[in-house]
Amino acid sequence: MNPKLTALQDRTLGPFSLHIQYQPRRRVGHFDLDIFLKDREGKLSCDPSVTGIYSKGNPSNKVFSWFDIHYLDRFAFDNDNAKVPSNLPWRTRSPRTTKIDNPHSPPFRKPKVTRWSGGMGGFETYFLSDMEGLAEGLFEMLGNCTPPGGMIICSYITDVAWAIESPLHEVTRRCMALNSLGIPPAATPLGRLLVAAGFCNIKSGAYDVQGSSRLAGEKALDKEYEERFRQGLIKQLEEYVGRDPHPEYQHIEDICRTNAGEILGQMSMK
Repeated sequence: MNPKLTALQDRTLGPFSLHIQYQPRRRVGHFDLDIFLKDREGKLSCDPSVTGIYSKGNPSNKVFSWFDIHYLDRFAFDNDNAKVPSNLPWRTRSPRTTKIDNPHSPPFRKPKVTRWSGGMGGFETYFLSDMEGLAEGLFEMLGNCTPPGGMIICSYITDVAWAIESPLHEVTRRCMALNSLGIPPAATPLGRLLVAAGFCNIKSGAYDVQGSSRLAGEKALDKEYEERFRQGLIKQLEEYVGRDPHPEYQHIEDICRTNAGEILGQMSMK
């Protein structure tokens, strides 16, 4: 097993810590993987935040390690209400309704944590919208476990597979279905998390791994490829925010243009 991945056991993530579970599969070097959140009292979240497969790859054949995962963008610590709607940060930022004049000056909010207790037995529910940076922090940790040449492949039909509400996956799926909008995969809500993981080459329809409803982030193999991926991403995002938004899909455009502006702003500071 990847020592960097096992080292995530009990790693702090906001007010929580991570709990890693993995089991070898029949195929050598492949593991079933589940990552739960654990609160300060040691209680595990009812569902994993990340579930899927980790592969060590085959570096001798230039196949580097990869993740093929589902990401559940909600969590709770009570079995009576394990499915908690989460308004992610991109739902709560000030929307942009026109073309971005200065994409390098994105809005930011300071992180905060809100606990709700009352009703449904008084259990505590955590909303990701009130914990900005939590999802990005989780993906950043996964990115740090991915070597040069490796990938994270992430489904955007998790809400369909789990029969749960997930604006993050729903909006990402609509973006990928509306080809006429020309939205770069990195500007979608899920793509933004892959960028937070440290990837600049964000692909859609990733390699038809157990279906095509995937985004994939590929880590550059070397410095040359890293700069090539970086410049390619900047070009994609600048061309996108430079176009007039489609008025029929203003809500989606607002989300993705805000994401694009923030990514460009972050990249300009590197």
